[in-house]
Amino acid sequence: MNSQKRKKKNGLGGRQSSAETSNKLKEGATSVKLEAMKDATELSQLAGGASKKKRNSSIKKNADNTDRKDTVRDLDSETKQESSLPFDTSQISVVQLDKIQTSLFTTDNPEQTNATEATAIKEKVLELEDRTVYLERQLDQLKKGILELLANKSTLKANQGWFYDARYTADLPNLHAPEFWDKHVKRWVGPEPFLEFRNVFELNNTYKIEIKIFDFITTEAKKTFNLEIDGVTIPWDSQTNSVYVATYVSRITNSAIVRFAVNESKKPSEMILGATDNRILAFSFGYVIIKQVSV
Repeated sequence: MNSQKRKKKNGLGGRQSSAETSNKLKEGATSVKLEAMKDATELSQLAGGASKKKRNSSIKKNADNTDRKDTVRDLDSETKQESSLPFDTSQISVVQLDKIQTSLFTTDNPEQTNATEATAIKEKVLELEDRTVYLERQLDQLKKGILELLANKSTLKANQGWFYDARYTADLPNLHAPEFWDKHVKRWVGPEPFLEFRNVFELNNTYKIEIKIFDFITTEAKKTFNLEIDGVTIPWDSQTNSVYVATYVSRITNSAIVRFAVNESKKPSEMILGATDNRILAFSFGYVIIKQVSV
C-alpha cells in the first residue's frame, strides 16, 4: 500500500516535474527568442549604419573625384590659356623642335609682323615727308606767281590787257594738265595743233602780244609756229629765249579770235622708241600776255 502511494506520489511528482520543466523550457525558448529578436534588431541597425556609412563614403568619394576632375580640368584650362603655342607640348619630339622654331620666326610671328609693319609705316612717313617738301616748294612758286600776277593785273587793267599763266585752271580749251619742274610750269597744247581764245581790242590801239614757249612736238612744227588775229597773220618781232613777241595795231572795235598755231600735232609714243606717252601734243607754253602799249 505504501508502495502504491509512493508510485502515485512519484507519478504526480513526475508529472509536476515534467510540467515545470516544460514551463521552464518555454520560458527559456521565449527568452532565447527575445534575445534573438534583440540581436537581429541590433544586427539590422548595425547593417543599416554600415550601409549608410558605405553610402556616405561612396558619395564623399564621388564628390572628391568630381572636385579632383574639376580641379584638373581647371588646371588644364589655365594651362591652355597660358600657353600660346599652337601645339600640344607633351607630344613634341626632338625632330619637331626645328620646325617649331622656324614657325616662331616666320611672318606669322607677331614680333616680326610688328617690326615689318613698323618699317612699312616708317617708309610711308618718309614718303609723305618728301611729298610735303615738294608741295611746299610748289606752294612757294604758286605764291610768287600770284604776286606777279597781281602786279601784272594792276598794269594790264590800266592798259586793258589780258594774261594767262599755265598754273591757272584750264579754262581755255585744248590744253593738257600743267607740268611742274624746278621753278617752271607748262601746259601742252593738244590734241588740236593750236591755242585759241577771244580778246577785246580797242580801235587804233597798239598791243604787245607775248608767249613763252617750252617745247615743239617736231622741228617742222617749230618752223610753222605763227600768230593769227581774226584770220590775219601777225609777224613775230622777236624770238629771244623762247619768248615770242609780236605787235598788233587794232583795226576793230570788238572781240577778236587770237590763235597760236603749228602745222601738226603727234603722239610721242609714235615718234620716240620706248616712249609711252600717248597724248596728242603740238607745243607747250608757260604764259600768254596781251597788253596795250603807248606809241
